[in-house]
Formats: sequence, C-alpha cells, structure tokens
Amino acid sequence: MKSMIIIFMIVLSTTAFTQGLSTSEQLKKLTKEIENNPNSFWAYSSYWKLKFSLTGSFDTLALYKKEFEDQLLALRNKYSENDSLSNCEVVIYYNYGRTLTSLLSNTAMEWMSIRNKYNGIIAKIPEEKRTEEVNKIYKGEQQISEQIKIQQKNLNKSAEEFLNKPAPDFEFETLDGKKTKLSDYKGKVILLDFWGTWCAPCVAEIPTLRKIHDEFKNKNFEMISISSDAFIKKLDKNKLQEFTQNKEMIWPQVLDDDEQRIHKLYKINSWPSLFLINEKGIIIKTSADLRGPMLGNALKDVFTNKSSK
Repeated sequence: MKSMIIIFMIVLSTTAFTQGLSTSEQLKKLTKEIENNPNSFWAYSSYWKLKFSLTGSFDTLALYKKEFEDQLLALRNKYSENDSLSNCEVVIYYNYGRTLTSLLSNTAMEWMSIRNKYNGIIAKIPEEKRTEEVNKIYKGEQQISEQIKIQQKNLNKSAEEFLNKPAPDFEFETLDGKKTKLSDYKGKVILLDFWGTWCAPCVAEIPTLRKIHDEFKNKNFEMISISSDAFIKKLDKNKLQEFTQNKEMIWPQVLDDDEQRIHKLYKINSWPSLFLINEKGIIIKTSADLRGPMLGNALKDVFTNKSSK
C-alpha cells in the first residue's frame, strides 16, 4: 500500500505544488518537501529538473551530477529495490542528458553514456510500475531508435548507387584556405567523412578518426571531413576551425555551403556518412562497411592487397 502511494505521488503533476512561485521559491519548497518527506521521490525529480533548467555551464553541471548521484546512491541504499525510486532516477538522468546536449555538442560521449544509463534503468522497471512520465520517455526513445533504423536504411540504399563507381568530383576550400578539388588527390586512398558538430554520433567517432589518421597517414592515405554545420547549425568557418582544432582534427576540414553543394552531390541524408575511395578514384566502400572497427579493418585490407600485388 505504501509503495502504491509513493507511485501515485510521483505521477501527480507538481504544477499545483509550485504554482505562482518564483524559481527560487519553488526550489525552497521542493527542498523542504524532501527534508520533511525523504521518500517523496517526485520532489527529487522535480527539484533536479528545475536545477538543470537553470544550468549554464559544464562546471556547474558536473557539480550537480556528483550531487544528485550521491543523493540517489543514499536513497538506493536506504530504500533498496523500489520502483518509485527507479522512476525518479530515470527522470533525473533523462533531464541531465537533455541539459548536456543543450550546452554543447561535444558532450556526445557523455550523452550516449547517460542515455544508455536511463534506458538500462527503464528496462529493469516492470511496465505496470513505470510512471506516466517514464513511459513517455520510453516511447520517445523507441521512436528515436526507429528513426535511426530508417535513416540507416535510407543511407545504405542511397549509398549503394555510388559503390564501384567513380567518386563525384568537387572543388572545395579547406578551413585553412587551401583551394583544391577531390580529383587532385587521385593516386591516394581517400576517406570522405560527412559530419557535423551538432551530430552526437559524429562527435563520438572523432577519437576513432584521429586514430585512423595517425595509423595510416604515412601510407598514401588522406582523410577529408566535410561539415554540414553551415546549413544546419549556421556555424561559420572560424567557429568550426576552433572546434576542430580543440578536437585535434588535423586532416583537411571543409565547411559545405548553405546550398549543401557537396552533400547534395553525394545524396547525404544522415550523419555521419563515410565513403572510401581507392587510388583510381573509385568508391569501394560506404558507411555500412565503415563503422567502428570496420573502418580500420577496411583500410588494412586495402593496403595489404596493395602490397601483395
């Protein structure tokens, strides 16, 4: 009975509880509720949702993360297996993750970790014991997963028409001002990387790309990253250059224009999109075969076959 009362309290909206109060007054009232009723889990999630909404820096958010995780650990030690507390954890981690992404896209790795965290917690909560808010989060995550599957299917379908054909040529200017065209690189193995600073999976792949560049840079290999930030995020060259320098992306970087000239040429409809081009200028592999460790393996195969001829 007590458990059912707690679940019911979590489901209740906090609108009436804090209606007409200023932000500071809302926080004070929620803090008092937590102090007086330590098992009012809805108050914890409402408190942190409000705190996150006021966060403007990563330093502050990092402090909040330690604070709420210590708080949740203490609650978990006290209440052990408690579905109401689990629902509270999901809401807190979910809103922490949303705050991360709103601050800056270079938090992609952390965001993916947090997303896995709350999805893992959801999976452990019996469906009938999930609150309305947690069920809404769950449905939203399912929709995201379906969208990713659809995008991947469309990507693979559109990329297939390029396989075993000459790579479409294009002129471009790198962020450091060098004007050239793709065909100038003929005779080298080339990796085209279509990406964006706004794209969490793209940012998460940067360490892999750095490793690939370092491993193959002395083997007649070149990487060219083509950013979508001009037409999606309205990022200018200076901002993009600052980002890529901070991430130590020392290979050629290109900012596609507002007309999406290069993206349209390669029919890009999801990010990241990768194309591996051989020394003759033929596209030999696309994203479906270049994700994660497959990229390094594909390049090793290319250079191994080269040396054996």
